[in-house]
Amino acid sequence: MTDTSPKLCKPYLSLRSQATPYLEPSYDKYLAPYVDAARPYVEQFNQDVYAPAAKFSKQNYDNYGAPRVAHLQSAAQAQWDSTIRPQLDIAQAKVKSQYDTTLGPHIQQASNVITPYYNEASAAAVDAYHNTLLPAYYAALPYGRQAWAQGHHLTVHVIFPYVRWADASARHVFMTTVWPRLRILYGDNVEPQLLRISERLGRYKDSKKLEAIVESIDK
Repeated sequence: MTDTSPKLCKPYLSLRSQATPYLEPSYDKYLAPYVDAARPYVEQFNQDVYAPAAKFSKQNYDNYGAPRVAHLQSAAQAQWDSTIRPQLDIAQAKVKSQYDTTLGPHIQQASNVITPYYNEASAAAVDAYHNTLLPAYYAALPYGRQAWAQGHHLTVHVIFPYVRWADASARHVFMTTVWPRLRILYGDNVEPQLLRISERLGRYKDSKKLEAIVESIDK
């Protein structure tokens, strides 16, 4: 493999070298006998059928096909040069003449009017860039860096610690003050009501089951 080889060759050769120790024993054991047995027939087919057919086809193409193709190409080129190209040249000349007499003067007039303004605006833009924007950028750059450093310091050393402290304080207040009160309120008010409702539902389900048993006996 050389430097001009396709990029696919290197990974293919690497993969083949890695896979050969695993695939070669299976190939030698299972496929090689059939390949060796078929090889004489393949060689005989190539020698007796494929090679003569390919040679015969090439000879017939060289003797009959190639001259016919060359003749057709020559005739098509002659037809193009004698018929189609003159018509295209005439059409192109008409289009150019129509453009020169109708659109051309107006476009040229507009170009003559616009060009001075364009050149003036372009020169003003270049002058403003070099004489105003670049000096202002370089003048403001140290202040921008200082502001970024101060903002970074403020964020890391002031805002984040305060946020963490506020979060910890809120958690502490909730766990030591709010959560115990919620548990007391739940135990004194909500939980007894839930137990009563559960008991009533149980008695209701039992009465329904009893009614169903009585009805089945009466039937």
